[in-house]
Amino acid sequence: MNPFPSSGNPRPFVTHSVSLLAAAVSVSVPLMMAARASESVWVGDSSGNGNWSDHLKWNPATVPNGSGVNVTVPFNDSPYYFNGPRLDVDTVLNNLSLGSRGYIHNQTGDNGQQGNLTVNGTTTIGDAGSGNYGVIAVYGGKNYTLGTLTNYVAATKTLTGGGINAAGASIRFHGADIVTNNGFIFMGGDTAAILNQDNSADALTNFAVNNGTFQIEDGYNFTTSGNFTNNLLLAIGGYFASNPTVMTITGELTNYNPATHTLSGNGGTSFDLEGSGLSSATLRFPGADIRVLDGAYIHLRGDAHITDLAGLDGLRNFGSLQNSYYTSTNGQVHTPESGTFTNSNSTHTIDQGASVTVAGNYNATNGNLNISAPSETANSSLVINGSAVIEGGSLDMGGQPGVNTQYHSTLQVVNGIEVRGAYLTGTGTTYADIALIQSSTIAPGHSAGQLDFEGILDLGTDTTLKMEIGGEEPGLQYDVVAQHGTAAVKLGGPLELSFIDGFQYQVTHSDSFEILTSENPLQGSFSNVASGGRLVTSGAEGSFKVVYSGSKVILSDYLPNKILSIERLPNGHIMLHGLGVPDEDNRIEASPTLDPDDFATLNSAHADSDGNFEYEDVDTAGVLSKFYRLVYP
Repeated sequence: MNPFPSSGNPRPFVTHSVSLLAAAVSVSVPLMMAARASESVWVGDSSGNGNWSDHLKWNPATVPNGSGVNVTVPFNDSPYYFNGPRLDVDTVLNNLSLGSRGYIHNQTGDNGQQGNLTVNGTTTIGDAGSGNYGVIAVYGGKNYTLGTLTNYVAATKTLTGGGINAAGASIRFHGADIVTNNGFIFMGGDTAAILNQDNSADALTNFAVNNGTFQIEDGYNFTTSGNFTNNLLLAIGGYFASNPTVMTITGELTNYNPATHTLSGNGGTSFDLEGSGLSSATLRFPGADIRVLDGAYIHLRGDAHITDLAGLDGLRNFGSLQNSYYTSTNGQVHTPESGTFTNSNSTHTIDQGASVTVAGNYNATNGNLNISAPSETANSSLVINGSAVIEGGSLDMGGQPGVNTQYHSTLQVVNGIEVRGAYLTGTGTTYADIALIQSSTIAPGHSAGQLDFEGILDLGTDTTLKMEIGGEEPGLQYDVVAQHGTAAVKLGGPLELSFIDGFQYQVTHSDSFEILTSENPLQGSFSNVASGGRLVTSGAEGSFKVVYSGSKVILSDYLPNKILSIERLPNGHIMLHGLGVPDEDNRIEASPTLDPDDFATLNSAHADSDGNFEYEDVDTAGVLSKFYRLVYP
């Protein structure tokens, strides 16, 4: 029973009269009620951080520590996730409430101290969903004893939400025996533990269903007692880990169907394994021979492996992606049973610095194939020993121009590539004959970049070459397509030009840009501009002269499109003088306001060979103000 009335004030001392049947006497017994617990609320610094022992970070300005103290760390509404007090002193509390996105931890601070935590009553960890959960984290051989964790339901053995993090340290709470995780659990180091506060039993012994995040790394090896189901994120290893980490499933991985060799998910199911230069990450389960990934993520980075219990590569016959995401790691050889690796409505990424081989053909239908940027020590490369078809979706050579000039993103396809209605982008080198058809697009870089081709480059009549111009440095500030070797470049479809980085305000008439180069004479031409003709930028800022010069396509002689002057004539009409696309009709729009939605076509003006035009607006009776803009076409 709550000893405090609704007013919140402690009750006064009371006297009860007790009648004794054996004697005609009355005895008065005074009963003292428990003192009300004090309340402390974390304030922190401007980002919500600070040391627990700093009284100025609390309201009231007293460091909370004692069995009669309740502490609240409120919802963290700063732009930074997981900020809160650093527990730098041993602390005992009555109750603890941690808000969503809050963070209580004892990582070594400025004073080099780490604290233990004991909660005698209840601990609540906020969880607002969508990753907005609070985290209680303990490090460095210390111990957090949380009392009754309200996020844990003993009847169903479920962690309902919130985050608990044990890195080389332990967390305890009453009745802990987690079978189902709906929150966030992180275990790091071989001494990490979550324990039952009542008997010190390992709380993860019976862990079997992950509906949240379960992350282990840096030597914390976990073995299930039977079957295991992963419905959200299972993460093994980490970039900064220094010790190998292994998860072993002794029963069935229920996501895996051994009859069809299919690993399935719900669209958000993820198996994320990351090894570092010092450690490896491994997932082991009986009979692992994954050939199909359906509705799930597998991300392998660095020294990462999925194997059966005997250590045999569980992805040795992998070759089909369906509505999934997959990252291939270094040294993988995919040998699809059908002879063709299929990528359907999925994303396949070659990890940074990885060398991967597909022993057969490669077909992507509405799927994306990404060759990551190179690492600091190695190329990112994919070799396809057969042919490749990219239909819909994209092929992304992920290298960044100028970031790494020693290593590159490369794709080698022995029997050539056909790109059908897909998007080819990025920075890297393709070693293959490549034909683009069915309204495909080439767009180098991620603004800007250079695509190199060792082989035939055939741009079909409906293939668009999109080039961006943001400066004078080829491949760094403006897009370049470069073809090498004895093969030819065949032009056919339209060329599109656009400005980036505000360069339309710096470009001059004397600037020139070699946007396409080859070691052989070009064949054909773009469908929308002949050699010597002018091409307007996609934003209608101006036009370039386009010249086919043997083995190059060069842009030069830039002319801006703009209205130069406006004058009121004696008859009340308004005369416009401007520069437009030479020898073309340039559309003039007008509006009574500057609202872009109010502009409407007024008429067109034909520019001379130098781009000059005049236009007389006769619809000016009673007009006090009018706004004009030039549009092409």
